[in-house]
Amino acid sequence: MRNSRRSSTPTACAGLCREVLSSIATRGAALAGDNLARAKALAVAKDRLRSKWGGIRIVGIHTSGNGHYRVATTCRSKRWSS
Repeated sequence: MRNSRRSSTPTACAGLCREVLSSIATRGAALAGDNLARAKALAVAKDRLRSKWGGIRIVGIHTSGNGHYRVATTCRSKRWSS
């Protein structure tokens, strides 16, 4: 008996590739429209973020949890400006 899973894997991969590439093409077309206005705005926003990245400091952590956090655990944060 032939393993049906093996024969469907290339088909599933091809479908996933088409889906991902279609999504990428859609986003690319949206960024390219209007004489690249959205792409330019995105580049400006990224540059602004990069320029401020070095100034980010963690000055304290306040929590109501039990204090046991694993690496890469998501938690809520507040932004304080000085």
